[in-house]
Amino acid sequence: MCKPRLNTSLPRELGSPVAIQLFVESSLFLGGVWSRGVLLWVAMRLLFDENLPWQVAEALRVLEFGVSFVGRDEDGSPKRGSSDSVVLAEAQRINQIVVTSNHDMILLCIEKEESVIWIDPYGRQIKRNEMVVLAFNAIPEWEEMLASVSGPVVIRTLRTKIESLDLKDAKHLVQRRMKGIAAKKARRTTKKKAKQVESLSLE
Repeated sequence: MCKPRLNTSLPRELGSPVAIQLFVESSLFLGGVWSRGVLLWVAMRLLFDENLPWQVAEALRVLEFGVSFVGRDEDGSPKRGSSDSVVLAEAQRINQIVVTSNHDMILLCIEKEESVIWIDPYGRQIKRNEMVVLAFNAIPEWEEMLASVSGPVVIRTLRTKIESLDLKDAKHLVQRRMKGIAAKKARRTTKKKAKQVESLSLE
């Protein structure tokens, strides 16, 4: 996403020192670029959920992306072990987008009508170094997708593609995925119990 250049001159209309201070503070808070009192562009700020490797977020910070992660004490991010509702509330408070693979968190964001970025491994887990490259390449597209919509969306990011889902479609997909995982676990448990019974019968 191409960023407009920052015009460092303050709008004349601001007038008083108090107005200028409010202008600067709001611009810094939003991570935005302003021109004559109009917000031209807001830098996307990301909060990586606890279920993703914190090292990925830290690597992106080194590359000067606006990224933090659950458990990063230096910037007051939620502590590790915080509930999904606490994490989302903090992200809402400071204008961050949650990045997660946690289905429960995605459903919570949908319920609260908040945009969320879903890192979807689908098939096999994404290794830490792969995720750094994936996120690095995806961030410009995430920004474009979020800037192009007027309401909340779920941005599903796979290894080979990125898609923007409306909340209804995303909810259906996540719930279907959760049912599939639960069914798979149930089959494994049944198979394990069957082996145990078979082993006992042979003794």
